[in-house]
Amino acid sequence: MDVFEAIKSRRSIRKFRKKPIPEQILGQILDAARWAPSESNAQPWEFIVVKNRKIREEIACIAAEACERALLDKKAVERSKKICSREDFKRMVEGMGIPKIVSLLLESSGIVDIVEHLSSTKFGRELAKRMIKGAFIQAPVHIAVLMDKSKRGLCKPWTSLASVACAVQNMMLAATALGIGNHWYGSPCDHADHRMRLGKLLGIPKNYLSLGILVLGYPDIIPKSPSRKSLSEIVHKEEF
Repeated sequence: MDVFEAIKSRRSIRKFRKKPIPEQILGQILDAARWAPSESNAQPWEFIVVKNRKIREEIACIAAEACERALLDKKAVERSKKICSREDFKRMVEGMGIPKIVSLLLESSGIVDIVEHLSSTKFGRELAKRMIKGAFIQAPVHIAVLMDKSKRGLCKPWTSLASVACAVQNMMLAATALGIGNHWYGSPCDHADHRMRLGKLLGIPKNYLSLGILVLGYPDIIPKSPSRKSLSEIVHKEEF
């Protein structure tokens, strides 16, 4: 698979098969990360590979609680209503392998009604938490993405964040090329208390910032291609 095919075929996978990833393939995915560009060649990234089921379950619990908190955040819910289309939401939920829930939620309502249901009712929030926990636990490999805050060059701190993002993108594209499904979740690190719990669970030193969990596994369901804006909508020539 060439790089352009990997870019266009990569999907956020939320349902995985019960099949372990060979060490050789996992090594290739991790090796792709270290070839990412970074400001001043600082290489501020480090990774923790988690396979232990009990630890993965703990990470899943943290992610589910972060999801619930987001659903209780009215401003975040309003942003979601404006950004996430009905089709995007349907594709996401179908990718979790629960089409019956999709039909129930989407039968006669638009995206606004669905988000309101998930955020405003206890049942909806519990449903969302179960969906997130299931997506995490099914993945046989979790990779905690870390940024070393001490490794900073001449530029602003955001360049280190961008560098780590490049490393994660390398891993996701390498995984896709090797037939491994992937999804980078930021939710376990959305809030300080969740980052502290994750740090304690994984023994993360204080000078490292947790930037999410990359889950890996052989895909059980591959979602349809999402819609993309045309080049004319995002490219400006000479000036904005």
